[in-house]
Amino acid sequence: MSITVRGLAAETAALVAGLALAAVVVLVLPEDPVGARVLDQLPADLAAVAAALIGAAAATAPQPRARLVAAAVAMYVPVPFLLHGSPHPSWLLAASLAALGGVGMLALALRGRPRRRDRAPLVLAGVVTAAVVAVLVARSVVPAAPPPSWLVLAAGMLAWSGAGATSLLVVAAGLQHDRRLPRRVGLAFATLAAAHAIALVTGTAPGSVEGPVGRVLELGATVMLVGTGAAFLASTVHGVRARLAAAEAALGAAAEREEELRAAVAALPGAAASELRHLLDEREGPPGGAAVAPLLRDLAVVHRSSGLAVELDVEPDLRVGMDHWALGQVITNLLVNVEKHAPGARVWLRARRHADLARVEVADDGPGLPDGAAPDVLRDGSHGLAATAEIVGRYGGTFTLTSADGGCVATLELPVQRSAHTTSHS
Repeated sequence: MSITVRGLAAETAALVAGLALAAVVVLVLPEDPVGARVLDQLPADLAAVAAALIGAAAATAPQPRARLVAAAVAMYVPVPFLLHGSPHPSWLLAASLAALGGVGMLALALRGRPRRRDRAPLVLAGVVTAAVVAVLVARSVVPAAPPPSWLVLAAGMLAWSGAGATSLLVVAAGLQHDRRLPRRVGLAFATLAAAHAIALVTGTAPGSVEGPVGRVLELGATVMLVGTGAAFLASTVHGVRARLAAAEAALGAAAEREEELRAAVAALPGAAASELRHLLDEREGPPGGAAVAPLLRDLAVVHRSSGLAVELDVEPDLRVGMDHWALGQVITNLLVNVEKHAPGARVWLRARRHADLARVEVADDGPGLPDGAAPDVLRDGSHGLAATAEIVGRYGGTFTLTSADGGCVATLELPVQRSAHTTSHS
């Protein structure tokens, strides 16, 4: 209970801060066409920024619910434009339909664990987009035939009462599972619902934002959404970096232990030492293998945060028969080499399947190597590439380094890991 109370208090404080800032903006802006235009556009701009921040965080680490939340916020973006663009009933109806799409995305986020290939969000987005476009096209084709007032009123009541009810359920789910993102987004949408409900209560344009109170509520809610998105993205990146730092530390410790073991075995005399060395050279990694796309995505996030320009081109669902940590150690070493020896260069991480092999490339557009220098660099211990080739070779793979005028390309070719389903039928 104490966690629930603290969580609710923290999010309420964030909302109050957003509303206070919004009140200052509403009071400071002049009451003229320029000030009104800024207040009309600012909520949409802030909602777009919030959707981009939450979406970026959801793409950084696989978080299906966060993607749905980002989609819900994105669907609110056109609402202020439609409501403040014209008081025509068609605009009001289109705004309510877009808001209903956001409510639907929030409702989908409330479900149990999302399925891997869930098409419901795409279907919902398509239906809502088609409905909004149809209303706007009808407005242009037959401007003298607006939609019936009862339909506009019903859509507005359904959209904003639904937004209020769904957002409270989202807040409750966030409190139950101690998750900050749904708590804050739910409170922000509840505030938006209150802002738009004022017009429904007063009997003016259904769903529009009326008066300074409505303006403050709408602007404060979108300010809170931006703060929520920024905090969520920062937390996600920090979590990824912490996990990879722990992984690198574990790899370093494992490498040190292995070197100590090899040194101890090398000091042993006779055939027993030879057999132990053979066993060390022939060890295989854990049977789980490595999922290439998530690993490369996490490494890209970490090295982007340190200033390296990294682009991804990775085949999804690609797995290799190499230990996750070993593959991470290899790719990390290659990226660190680019940072050290080709500062300012761009990097491309590519991974594709070719028959029974997965080809993973780390390419850069740096100065490259002198002609014929690649074999010497592979043998030179200062770059760590000899150890990289040895690690890859332990898992039945090959490592090559090529260089041209456009930079260097380090290529790993590794056996593709067969799924359990494929193995059982082979």
